[in-house]
Amino acid sequence: MYKKQKKTKRNSIKSKRFRKTRKRKMFGGEKKRIEYPNGDVYDGNIKNGLPDGKWKITYANGDVYDGEWSENTKTGIGKMTYANGDVYDGEWFENTKTGIGTMIYAIGNIYEGEWFKNKKVGMGTMTYVNGDIYRGHWNNDKKGSSPEPRHGIMTYANGDVYDGFWNDDVRYAIRPYHGIMTYANGDVYNGNWKNELRDEFGTMTYANGDVYEGYWKNGLRHDFGTMTYSNGEIYEGNWNNGEEDEDGDEEEEEEEEEEDEEAAVDIHKKAAKINLDKYLEIINQQGEEPYPNIKDYVLEKFIPYITEYFPEEKNNMLEKLNVIMNRVNIATDYSNMSRNKEIVKKTIDFVLKQPSNFIEEYIKTLIKECYSAFTGLEGEEGMSCVPGIIERIYMIIGEIVYQLSTEERFDEYENIETYNRLLTLFRKRVDKYEATKEWANTYLENEEKKEEIKGMTKQQRKEHYIEFIKNKYRDMDLLDEHTEKLIMDEAEKIDYVFDTLQFGGKKINKNKTKKKRRFA
Repeated sequence: MYKKQKKTKRNSIKSKRFRKTRKRKMFGGEKKRIEYPNGDVYDGNIKNGLPDGKWKITYANGDVYDGEWSENTKTGIGKMTYANGDVYDGEWFENTKTGIGTMIYAIGNIYEGEWFKNKKVGMGTMTYVNGDIYRGHWNNDKKGSSPEPRHGIMTYANGDVYDGFWNDDVRYAIRPYHGIMTYANGDVYNGNWKNELRDEFGTMTYANGDVYEGYWKNGLRHDFGTMTYSNGEIYEGNWNNGEEDEDGDEEEEEEEEEEDEEAAVDIHKKAAKINLDKYLEIINQQGEEPYPNIKDYVLEKFIPYITEYFPEEKNNMLEKLNVIMNRVNIATDYSNMSRNKEIVKKTIDFVLKQPSNFIEEYIKTLIKECYSAFTGLEGEEGMSCVPGIIERIYMIIGEIVYQLSTEERFDEYENIETYNRLLTLFRKRVDKYEATKEWANTYLENEEKKEEIKGMTKQQRKEHYIEFIKNKYRDMDLLDEHTEKLIMDEAEKIDYVFDTLQFGGKKINKNKTKKKRRFA
């Protein structure tokens, strides 16, 4: 039986780097005192004519180093007492504080943590003389990091606790980052921060039971937000520097509301014409209930693409996307609206399987249109309603496919069949076959209507056909230069004989018995 050996307590300031590379010096051999002309005094071991091992150096400026040397540099464990009263005790590498160490500042602050080339870099704890304590990430001697914020927790002497992100030594948590401040009085804020102040979007739960969810600016409630008071009253509307702002700029609001209301009604009308069962069948995405939290799902899927496609606009776009998805998620009983969840999830899944230009355009359009909708009109009848946002999520598919259809290489897309079906579904294009069939049934098969074109030449019938199809597009408000070109191209593929229509530009040879294509 071996005796269980007692574990030796490891020096808390030794890092892995130095445990692997540093060997404890043997302080035998020649010891020497060296006095330099500049006033520095070295006392310690000599190796190959240079300081090596354990040394005490008293510098002319009053600083004193007592610790290890290697190859004529401060490398290893050492203690530096500065002339100004600061004291550093920890690891060194090539004359710089690098590794784990503790700095006791003359003013009373104490830092324990990681260093790199004389700067606080990495994880560390700063105990301030006023009683504040910060535990978290440092970079270049500052709390947090740059350009991307990093996490840290500050416990203030007054009892407040901030748990969130920092950037360049200040609380900074613009989306997708956030920070939680638990105040000593019981208030709790969870949301965005900018330059130490509550900013952009966040939720404040007050100790008295009031709850505010909405926008902030310079630490105050500002712009749109909802306050649910503890007595049951609810105010949902605009705020101005912390106060309810029911009036605002009435003339400007009225103009904006008229425009937004028209757009809101328009999207509802268009969406009402879409057969959603048919839509889900066309995009053909699998997935069963229960569906995930939609906000988390959309953010998870979109963040990598936003980072790749819009690096300079990333923070702004993610901020807006959060606003959109927050609106969806906080809707009453939204968690039970599995139909909407199904539509949103399967739409996103479909988008992410498309070419990069499709994905890029969809994300850009979605954020732009839905954010404008949310901020356009903050009333119950406005575009900020959840159904309007959900309708946009799938209606934008039709917009993107239509944009693709204007490209010369449209027919080369792998999903061309699906795109064509979507164009027809979203009424972005008249079904050419059905429209041509309708024209044939109306003017070639109907004896009364037949008389209208009986005396026409084939060129006149062609022009008649073109005008008929154009009117179909006009009725749907879809006639533009691109659709006119499509109609003209299609018209060239038809030979306008009297008793039927032959596709492909081929004339009918009546002497052949080959079966001709007719419209019922």
